[in-house]
Amino acid sequence: MKPLSSDEIYGNWATLLLATDKNGEIDVSRMNDEIDVLIDSQPNGIYSNGTAGEFYSQTDDEFLRISELLAVKCEKGGIPFQIGISHMSPQISLHRLKMITHLKPGA
Repeated sequence: MKPLSSDEIYGNWATLLLATDKNGEIDVSRMNDEIDVLIDSQPNGIYSNGTAGEFYSQTDDEFLRISELLAVKCEKGGIPFQIGISHMSPQISLHRLKMITHLKPGA
């Protein structure tokens, strides 16, 4: 995905909600389906790891798995995507940025 300029980030951006199973584990299958539904709705883009994505409770492995899933599906669907790297710890935020740079999110 090419980096987006500020004037290209507009309109309706859908948020990827964190899907969990009855044990509180991330349900990747449901998240996969959720991304498909979001792409089919043709938003201006999709973003992950907002406050509804429970970004603060994800392990590095979970964060990367969700980010990779979103990136692959959005690239295939031609939908711009953003990956939130927010965390209460600035060191973790910086670490997460380094983890996902190779995915080339639009923002």
